[in-house]
Amino acid sequence: MSLKVAARANLIWAAAERWGAQLLAAAVFTVLARLLDKPVFGIVALANLYIGFVQIFVGQGIGVAIVQRKNLEASHLDTAFWINVGMAVALAGATIALRHPAGVLLGSDEVGPVLSVLAVSLPLWALTVVPSALLERELKFKVLATRSLTASAVGGVVGVTAAFLGLGVWSLVLQQLVGAALTLVLLWSTVQWRPRLRGSRKAFADLAPFSGSVMGNNVLWFVSQRVDQGVIGRGLGVEALGTYSLAMRVVTLGLDSISAPVTRVAMPLFSGIQDQSERLMRVFLRSTSLVCSVAFPAFLGLLLVAPDLIPLVFGSKWEAAIVPTQILCVLGCVRAVQTFVHPTMMALGRAGVYMSLFAVSAVASAAGCLLAAGHGVAAVAWAMVIAAAITGLANFMVLSRLLHFSPAALLQALSPIVAGCGVLALAVVGVDHTLSGHVHALVNVMIQIGVGGLVYAASMAFLARGLSAELWSTAKPLFMKSGPI
Repeated sequence: MSLKVAARANLIWAAAERWGAQLLAAAVFTVLARLLDKPVFGIVALANLYIGFVQIFVGQGIGVAIVQRKNLEASHLDTAFWINVGMAVALAGATIALRHPAGVLLGSDEVGPVLSVLAVSLPLWALTVVPSALLERELKFKVLATRSLTASAVGGVVGVTAAFLGLGVWSLVLQQLVGAALTLVLLWSTVQWRPRLRGSRKAFADLAPFSGSVMGNNVLWFVSQRVDQGVIGRGLGVEALGTYSLAMRVVTLGLDSISAPVTRVAMPLFSGIQDQSERLMRVFLRSTSLVCSVAFPAFLGLLLVAPDLIPLVFGSKWEAAIVPTQILCVLGCVRAVQTFVHPTMMALGRAGVYMSLFAVSAVASAAGCLLAAGHGVAAVAWAMVIAAAITGLANFMVLSRLLHFSPAALLQALSPIVAGCGVLALAVVGVDHTLSGHVHALVNVMIQIGVGGLVYAASMAFLARGLSAELWSTAKPLFMKSGPI
């Protein structure tokens, strides 16, 4: 099977998993946002901030190391499994014991009890690291897709039911725990591998250098991507964080739906051509263009319709999230351009280089958010945009040297997409100017989306016919029945 055929085949299932999960998450999140108050989302966002950081030390980058390693032995899997589980149990116990000081550190006493329950998710997640990495290494994205979708659906039903029963913050907690537990059960019912009660110093030594670099990258990634929430939660309160979390959630759902399927497929596929730098360069540039051809118009459209869309979907109580959502749409575009930087660096075995780049990102994000905190949520959002742009510039300067391409080549590849987005913006603004005040807001939004989509598609067919054809050939199997892949 050629690289292109393998990429498309696995992309279908990776996209099915991600899009299905995101559709479910969007539906569940919409219902929960209407049922629950802003502080509830702020409290859980702070708790997840802590859990997400601790989770980095549970996984230790071992899952990525398993996927990336060419020669994998049973001793590597056994050692990785027991290290992960042992670390998870220790950190879960420490979290429960230190829940009150952690809550004070995060700026809310209400976070402590939530942390003590969410700590259970750490060992649940640790038990899935190795089986999930094995399935990903073997490109079994269909299996991962069906299991993930099932767990997301059941967790969502539990969360919504709990919210209807008036459980408040615990509805979000139950949603996460049920989803994590079911994912664990479904993954282990799929893989044939079972751990043996043994460990190997040699296996640990084989995995440690790469996984350690990945873990370092993950720590810096966490700071660069999540420092905004910590600054807002501690400095502006849980209600402000709840508002910002909704805006970030909306944008993240869109970005994950577009980029997550392809990055998951990219890591093992790019690793297979890591010794062919010219081919990897071509694949990187084309893949980036394909992602941006979807992400740019999606985020531009969301930015333009947000004033009507946010109150329609989530209710008028969330109107304060409109401006942060619009600003974070710009962030979504900046991050979309960098979609394949991480899998390319990992495939090249340059985790150490990438860690240095993430240090730049972490410093820029932390400094920007701290300086902006006193000026409100919107200022913090702009700080994240500027930090992401600085990071992107540094990423492409380094990557252009590793893959021997000129940054001008990337700008040339993106220029027709930017032009098409300009035409889209003119069309959407024109529709809104014509219909606003004359039709219901929902009708206005739907017409704006429809006209904008058609105008953009027509523009791209004229400006970048080859790119449009490739995008359609990749996406076509997702919308039409076809034979077995």
